[in-house]
Amino acid sequence: MSVLTVSVIGGGLAGSTAAHNLVASGEDVEVIVVEEDPDSPYDRPPLTKRLFAHDFDPAAPPAWAPEGRFEWRLDRAVAIDPHRRTVSLESGEVLTSDRVVIATGGRPRTQSSDMWGFACLRTAADARWVRDQVRSAPAPTALIEGAGPLGCEMATSLSSSGVPVTLVEADRLPMRRLLGPELGSEVAAWAVEAGVDLRLERHIRSAERSRTGRFSVTLSDGGKLEANVAISAIGMTPATELVAGWASADSRGIHCDHRSRVLSETGAVHENVYAIGDAAAVTHPQTGALLHHESWTNAAEQGAAVAADLLGRAPANVGRPYFWTEVFGRRVQVLGRLPMNPGPPTLLADYPERNGAVYRFDDDRSPAAWVAVNAPRDFAMIMRDEQAQQATK
Repeated sequence: MSVLTVSVIGGGLAGSTAAHNLVASGEDVEVIVVEEDPDSPYDRPPLTKRLFAHDFDPAAPPAWAPEGRFEWRLDRAVAIDPHRRTVSLESGEVLTSDRVVIATGGRPRTQSSDMWGFACLRTAADARWVRDQVRSAPAPTALIEGAGPLGCEMATSLSSSGVPVTLVEADRLPMRRLLGPELGSEVAAWAVEAGVDLRLERHIRSAERSRTGRFSVTLSDGGKLEANVAISAIGMTPATELVAGWASADSRGIHCDHRSRVLSETGAVHENVYAIGDAAAVTHPQTGALLHHESWTNAAEQGAAVAADLLGRAPANVGRPYFWTEVFGRRVQVLGRLPMNPGPPTLLADYPERNGAVYRFDDDRSPAAWVAVNAPRDFAMIMRDEQAQQATK
């Protein structure tokens, strides 16, 4: 049997999981991982969740760091030829392999960074910069633009470290798109309870930065703010540049079939090129819908599934999407996807003594998602029941 050669573009969780599973398979496989971040591999969730913990190293190698027989290239991929199966690197080198796996992740939206110099927190280098700015200020204050999970996690880390935080959000509620309006209202109350100055239904109209680095900001309602550190957390866009001109891609990511093989602009399958993680939008095998899900679990599952596919093995059953975060003293765990226009959730359990509760969201009278707040045991039982049902399908 000939050696299977695989080029993996991106050394984050999705790409590293694929590389590790390939080289650990016992098969005759050669893997090259191309990664442009000199700190990789590292775990991104702690960049916001544990940024100010005394023992936290933003670039510490994670437990999932790939091991085994593969090459790690500190370089940047600049082009892919899907027909020749080549990857051109910034250094001038051209890699040729049997299969190419695109795991380029996403890039933060940088409007406020480009216009006013706000920080964006995506890499370990970004995290170190933010931490150094906060620690070096004699009386630090922080402004965060965006109250999605990333913005709320940053607000939690900063406020729990004693830093006054103003959180600006254009939507009417924080984390509404992830949790729905009822639980979004809960998150708003948690933020205020934590001492965060929450400015909803506002956006930043303009900002100026002084020679000392202090920001003076004007909001859409005319409000004025000042801060030592300004952070933009208004989401990310999938990194799809490498497929321009030969594959289908949009704001959801690189379009793929149910096996994560990249689709051409006409819908044909590129048999030898795959996309996974935050860069990909994968076709649901039953509904045909393109699904893009940004989470640690999704990246790991897709990396493992593509490795199995490349080896000709059946991938493990992938269940409902799973996501968790820690915001304002609450651990929030989500299983499934909320309906597009969710109605009020069903309260399954209430634990006021620990600020905990469990909710279920239904879609056409069927369970669509569960949300647990400070209720890890309940959530573990829900996960176990879901896994048992998946095993019987």
